[in-house]
Amino acid sequence: LVQTVRSAVTRNVPICGHMTWRGGVYTTAGLLNFSFLDPLHIVVGIFSTGVGIYMIRVGKAAGEHLAKLRASITDEKALLKAFMRYDENGDGYLQQEEFESLMLSLGVELDRDELDAIFFQIDVDNDKNIVYDEFRSWWNTTSEARVTLS
Repeated sequence: LVQTVRSAVTRNVPICGHMTWRGGVYTTAGLLNFSFLDPLHIVVGIFSTGVGIYMIRVGKAAGEHLAKLRASITDEKALLKAFMRYDENGDGYLQQEEFESLMLSLGVELDRDELDAIFFQIDVDNDKNIVYDEFRSWWNTTSEARVTLS
């Protein structure tokens, strides 16, 4: 159910899928908690603000890595070749581990949060697999719309 709701929200309001935007929401909610001036709200505010700032940082770093990935693949033929090479089990999908191998082969080292942010940015249907059409669609979109994650 959660996956279905997440898919519907990010499909209908695409900005909700962007890590930096969600980080901004958490930061704003955290700062608003300070207005209540009681200890519990202050603790929740500090936590929410911290999570929001972290999400913004991860989103920006992921955007930079996506730009690097995008620049490293020069044409659609190379794109398909890269996808097929790292689809290790030949099922037509890139799971997160296979996608991580692809990124490492291109010289893009990611921490777990950055990898999650990038993977779920490309995985439009949120099925925890990247099919070639999702990968190609991401690659074919303008760098402004897809790469910044903002």
